[in-house]
Parts: sequence; structure tokens; C-alpha cells
Amino acid sequence: MTDLTDFGRLVPREHGLIVVSTLRADGTIQSSVVNAGVLSHPFTGQPAVGFVVRGGTRKLANLRARPRATVVIRAGWEWAAAEGPAEIIGPDDPAPGVDAERLRLLLREIFAAAGGTHDDWDTYDKVMAQERRAAVLLSPDRVYSNPSRLSPTARRRSRDMQTEHATIALADGRAAEVLTYGPADGLPLVTHHGTPGGGLVSYQPTIDTEMARGLRTIQFARPGYGQSAPHPGRRVADVAADVAEILDALDVETFITWGRSGGGPHALACAALLPGRCLAAASIAGVAPRDADGLDWMAGMGPENVAEFGAAERGSAELTAFLEKDAAVLATVTGADIIEGLGGLIGEADKVVLTGEYADYQAESFRAALRRGIAGWYEDDVAFVTPWGFPLSGDLVPVAVWQGDEDRMVPFGHGQWLAGHLPGAHTHLLPGEGHLSLAQHHYGEILDDLIALAQSMG
Repeated sequence: MTDLTDFGRLVPREHGLIVVSTLRADGTIQSSVVNAGVLSHPFTGQPAVGFVVRGGTRKLANLRARPRATVVIRAGWEWAAAEGPAEIIGPDDPAPGVDAERLRLLLREIFAAAGGTHDDWDTYDKVMAQERRAAVLLSPDRVYSNPSRLSPTARRRSRDMQTEHATIALADGRAAEVLTYGPADGLPLVTHHGTPGGGLVSYQPTIDTEMARGLRTIQFARPGYGQSAPHPGRRVADVAADVAEILDALDVETFITWGRSGGGPHALACAALLPGRCLAAASIAGVAPRDADGLDWMAGMGPENVAEFGAAERGSAELTAFLEKDAAVLATVTGADIIEGLGGLIGEADKVVLTGEYADYQAESFRAALRRGIAGWYEDDVAFVTPWGFPLSGDLVPVAVWQGDEDRMVPFGHGQWLAGHLPGAHTHLLPGEGHLSLAQHHYGEILDDLIALAQSMG
């Protein structure tokens, strides 16, 4: 078993403090305490345990000569351990494709994954450089814990949840990064992440809600995100062919799907273009078409989104400059500063829920989404402001529209328009909900509604 879910769950409870053990030349074990966290490996995209080591230490010498380690974390009576090969990336241990700037950001990402925050990142960067700090990434080939001490939910998850993280080759030569979990015989649920997204970061309350309904969840990174190859010029409609190929590779025939925010149009594309396989779809705070008749598309958006989509419509150079500037903030955002980082895109309804574990999850999602640059984000934005490539007026499978009236990222008018233009839409226009609070408060209802819509097809 190599699932780091329970290991990662303990990290915030112990402030990221773990014991790392390496092997000396004489065969004895050296152990020490470091700050560590779970994050996506910058090369493979798969979960890894990351920690930072000061240059010139015995621990670093041990890892160079014998690149394996064991890490252990405990919180109260619960503990988890991971063993595996350890990769060093640092000023004295260069790695292909990792220059000084990428190393600087990687060290920040590990610090943030361990729960760290900093008031002066420039000073942090200088200290890391002066001490010739290196990143160490442990890719587990064995993970174990004390399940008898875990909660009933965690014990049930370790028994029933089958997790697979893979890269699937598509017919045109591109690769798609896919994460699946849940019972193999469960009703398949394909999820479409927001924009920017695609770090395939999991949030335990979401997993528990899906597991309680026996769903087999299939997450995938759209082109340009994570380990999924870019697809310049893609339209929203193109996602349907990718989903079909992914499902074929997983031996899945029919499915239900939802898309959140920028994922909403992509869920609708599956509903329109895969009617023989998609049983039902839900748009959760999803974007409406840019050319939607009678809709003032940008009315009610936060100023950041107005500027972003304005740049998208003015051309490649302006959009690239805008996204690179924003990515510099979101690529290192932490749970502690995510509200400030999102600025005018969130109101009070979203700020209330953007705390604790959920804030950490959202921050990690942004960091993971932007780890390899802005390609996916750029492609999404261009696809949103150009024709989607499929009609919304035809014979769609059952569709639900969920939207809150306090949403500053995707305004309420988008949900109202979709509700009025999708044939037979099952509509949930909710007062007092924002872009993030909507799913936080109603995810179980969203899934129950989606499952019921699928059953109505049978």
C-alpha cells in the first residue's frame, strides 16, 4: 500500500514534525526531526513526502550515498510511516529542468505543505540559498499505520477505498493524468475541476461524502495541468473525447459527472456529446457561454476576473502577462493567506468557510495546479471566451444547475441563464451561498440529486 492519505491527515495535527531515518555507511540508523508535508512530486505528479535539508549535513550525505529513507509521524495514539526512495534536488544536487527559480518555489511549496507560513518570503528565500538548502522528496513504496487507532471512517476507507494514480496515453499522443478512488463496482463519478485546477488534490470530507454513497470517483487533469500534456487551441467540447478515452482505458462504460466553476462547461459538454454514456450531469457554480444571449457575462464578477477575461479577449500577450502575475501569488499561497490572495473574488459567504482544513486544501490545490506553469489556465480561459463547440439546446441527458447568489467568481446571472436555457434543467438557485460555500454546504445534496437524475434514465 502506498496511499499517503492517512500520513497527510496527521501532518497539520503535529505542525509537520516528523522523524526521518537514513542509513549510515556502517549500517546503523541516523534519525532526526524535520518539518515535512505531503505534496505532488514535481516530476511524476504523484503524492510524495517532502522535507528540506540544510547543505553539508550528515543526513544529506547519507541520502546521496544510500537514497532511501523512512519517515514517521504521530499525533496522539495515531501514527503513520512511509518508506521509499528519496530524491534530492538542491544547489549541490541539480535535477534536469529545475533551475534556481524552480528550486526556490519548490522549497516554499514544501514549507507550505508542512503547514508553514512566512511574513517575509524574500528573507526566507535568502536564508534557504545561504544555507544551500535542498529539497528531499520521498516516493513511498510502502506506507503503514496503526488502523486499530484510526477513526471508524478511516478504517472503513482503508478497507473499501481502492486508489489508483496513473497517466493514460490518448490517441493523439497526449498524456492525461488520472486519479481514481472508491469501490471498483461503484457508480462512476467523473469530476471536472475549476480554473485554475488539476492538481488532483483530494479533500477528505469530499472523499467521505462520495464513499458514503458508494461512488467510484474519477478525477483527471485537463490539458496543461499537472501531468496532462497541453492541448493548444482546445475548445470546451474537446473534453468529451478525452473523457471517453479515459473511461475506455479504465474499462468504464456509463458515468455521472459534475463540474465546478470552470469545470461546469466541461461537464455540460459530456452531457451533450456523450449521451450514450453520461447518465446525468451537474453544473456547480459553472460558467455560462460567453455569447449567451441576453446575459451581461461579466456583471457581478470580482474585479480580478473582469481583468482576467478582458485580457483573454484582447489576445495572447495580455493574457499570458496577466496569468503569470497572478500565478506568482497563487503558486505559493497557503491556507493562512488564501483569503487575501483571492481578494475581491470572494465575499463573506466564502470567507466563512475558507478556514482550517478546507483553506489548506484550496491553497494546496492552487499550488499543485500551477506547479508546471500556466498552460492549463491559459487554455481554459481562451476556451471560455470563444465558442464552446456544442449546442445547449439539443437533447441533453438530465442536467442540474447549482448556483449561489453571493458568488463573485461566477455571478448568479450565469446560473440563472443556464437554468433558463438548458432543456428540463433541475434548478437549485440558492440564496446566501458563494462560489466556495455552495459545495461546502450542499455537496451531499448535489450527489444525491445527481444520482437520482441518473436513476430516472433507467
